[in-house]
Amino acid sequence: QGVNIGIDPDNADEYVALFGADGALKATATVDESDAQTISCRFAAAPEPGVYTLVVSARNGNRVSLAPAIGRLRNIVIKAAQ
Repeated sequence: QGVNIGIDPDNADEYVALFGADGALKATATVDESDAQTISCRFAAAPEPGVYTLVVSARNGNRVSLAPAIGRLRNIVIKAAQ
């Protein structure tokens, strides 16, 4: 959740994704729905266990004229299923 984070899935530079510690893209989520405060999304498959950075790229209110703002949540730990 946040503020002004609505994603337009038709804009390639608006997305939710996981990046590995090496900075490489590991998985991109499918955005099921979003509004100015909440994004609901899912990954096609569970990422490998490891430490990731979750990146959200979205425009303020989906205005095409603005460059997307990028938010990062670092040190997301995904553990192996037990």
